[in-house]
Amino acid sequence: MSEHPSYSDFPYTYRWMNGGRQGQQCRLLAVGTMYACLIEFPDGFKMVSTVNALREEVRGASDGEPAAQLSYAFK
Repeated sequence: MSEHPSYSDFPYTYRWMNGGRQGQQCRLLAVGTMYACLIEFPDGFKMVSTVNALREEVRGASDGEPAAQLSYAFK
């Protein structure tokens, strides 16, 4: 039985036109130097891009909560 990825598993939206992926949900797997990042889309496709191409989805905005900042962190 295969599980379908949920919306919360992919908290970012890819903003750029690269590869025809603009507007698709994705998740951040790793952040490297010079803001390079490895992202994955729900269909399993992975690509290296920049964190500038990601937008964190706003959740809870209807509840009056402030929009979240991009929450990747260099660890």
